[in-house]
Amino acid sequence: MAKKVVNQVVIKDEELTPTTLGVYSNKGKSPIGLILIILIFLALLIFLPNIETYYNKITGKDNEPTFTTDEEITDDDDNIETEVKKYPISSDTVIEESNYTVSNIGFTSNILTLSIANNGTEALDLDDYYLELYNDKDVFIERVKVSEKVLATSSSDNFTYTIKTQPTQIVFIKRTKDDYPKVELRTNEMKQGVLSCTKANEQLIYTFSSDSLSKIKYEYTASNINDQNYSVELYNKQKSAQTYNTYSGVSAEVTNTGDGYKFIVDIVTSSQDIEKLDIDGVYKNGTLPSEIKFKEEAKGFTCN
Repeated sequence: MAKKVVNQVVIKDEELTPTTLGVYSNKGKSPIGLILIILIFLALLIFLPNIETYYNKITGKDNEPTFTTDEEITDDDDNIETEVKKYPISSDTVIEESNYTVSNIGFTSNILTLSIANNGTEALDLDDYYLELYNDKDVFIERVKVSEKVLATSSSDNFTYTIKTQPTQIVFIKRTKDDYPKVELRTNEMKQGVLSCTKANEQLIYTFSSDSLSKIKYEYTASNINDQNYSVELYNKQKSAQTYNTYSGVSAEVTNTGDGYKFIVDIVTSSQDIEKLDIDGVYKNGTLPSEIKFKEEAKGFTCN
């Protein structure tokens, strides 16, 4: 059997000597350094915008254009009104620019009349021009679409409008898609956007897919069965329905309502045949609701 080895422990007969491992001080430290750090941090928060502005200025970034998103645009007509020159509604008033002249302005019993002459070297498309009407306190009260006509060079034409208000001043101005207020659409059961525009016996129902026009429903309701022109009007609508039904993406019908008739036309705007339709208020495929609402309301329609 192996013997167990036992290590001997030698105890020296020496006095114990202390060894220093570190020095600890329990004296309180000064808070000045911490306070300085906090002050610097607060200063950065306060002056950071000024620092950024100064940096942008010396680097030229403050001259870069800024853009307005749709969310920043409201549907208030005041949003598009800029400082424009207003002219009194008078036969003596002449509005003259390099490419057109507006004259012979008259207003009697809610009927506004005027003449437009093309002074330019190119045809004048009036589709984007509007009459903006103001009262004597410079308050905007009504907008009217001028026309969809195109005036040839050196030509002129007379125009008549039925006005809802009593204006004393007029502005003749061109408006583009940048001026159209944003529109909040209703949705149908298919979760598609819908805009309905109504005036007298006409209604246009526009359907949108992702804010792009895809369908139009036109309805004309007649109840003037005792009118001497009723039978002629009905015949013309029936002929139009027959013609429209030969177009791709278009269906039309005339239905009896008892005291008159209803002329209904359903249109798929992606069809090229929509250009053949003799219906005011038909727009091309993909048109935005803001453009349709702006233009139709300037024609006297109520859109919602």
